[in-house]
Amino acid sequence: MNEILKLNKEHKEALRYRNLADKAIYEAEATIEIRQIVERQRKAEEGKDPLALIQDSGSQSFSDVKKGWATMVFNNYDEIKWSNPDVSIEFKGRNNAEVSLVYIATAVIRSTGQKRPIHQGTKVWTLEKQGDSWKIIKEEVKSII
Repeated sequence: MNEILKLNKEHKEALRYRNLADKAIYEAEATIEIRQIVERQRKAEEGKDPLALIQDSGSQSFSDVKKGWATMVFNNYDEIKWSNPDVSIEFKGRNNAEVSLVYIATAVIRSTGQKRPIHQGTKVWTLEKQGDSWKIIKEEVKSII
């Protein structure tokens, strides 16, 4: 496409296909980065690591919400485990994406030793590209527990 555009900068088909290819490449690379965030978040919850849990936060308010959640969960539960999440990514432009995670998280209640689900349903993250990194700026939990 670039060779055609060297000859004719206004070639509509060449412009269209170059833009489609550019978008596909960008989204493929972004998908890899976003799936890495999902994996980091899983490991942070399972490892009860509050600092790792907020490393992908894109705002102070979201970090504060995650810290509060982590304090409550990490103080009351042990052995947190996620099922393999079903991940869906929808791009809302080059710098925004919506990620849906469907999974079950189980944990052992510290006070009773009973294992139970602590999340069963969907989390929807709104992500924003900030500089070179994707960051979570909002989380909506649609739990069915």
